[in-house]
Amino acid sequence: MKTVLSFLLAAFAGLLIVCDVCAQEVSSSGLPDQSLAADVSDARTLDVELPSGYRTRGYKGSISLSNDFFYYIPILPGIETSHGFMFNEYHYLGGGISVCSVLLEDFLIASIFTEYKAYFFDYSPGRGTLTAGVKLLVQPLFIDQGYPSLVFGVGAEPNIGWSKPLLNGKYAFDITLGLDLLTNIGCFPKLSLSFGF
Repeated sequence: MKTVLSFLLAAFAGLLIVCDVCAQEVSSSGLPDQSLAADVSDARTLDVELPSGYRTRGYKGSISLSNDFFYYIPILPGIETSHGFMFNEYHYLGGGISVCSVLLEDFLIASIFTEYKAYFFDYSPGRGTLTAGVKLLVQPLFIDQGYPSLVFGVGAEPNIGWSKPLLNGKYAFDITLGLDLLTNIGCFPKLSLSFGF
């Protein structure tokens, strides 16, 4: 477990370095050559700030309902929240917490995570985009079957999904399918429905 935790910390540090370099490139790029600017009206090419929206640079957050299915049936939908920074219209880095409970079992599953999400298509208020990302997480598992106990696990959750803008791009609805890979309870699929702001 010590090796897994060291690997996750190293991966997280590498992810932060990559995002920092990307952010520096975006902030130092400046305006393109004026001969190109005359022919191009796209705000992305001119490095002009896009109207306020869920994929503009700055603070972003989301609230999700999720269900870790095919593992325990029945399971109560979990709730998850993520908050972080959108470096440009394609790259988000954040962190958050999630909690879910299992019916007919005395389990409470919580996660503390950091996540990276990439948006593949150019921003357009009326058009959705494919997304892909990964979460690195620490998961305390609270078990109360006659005696309370706490089991820690670490893991990762690669995911893909679709993000659809709402209200002219100010908010978003995301549907995501991920795969939880956890040291304490195994590997299983996860479906999430998110509201982004």
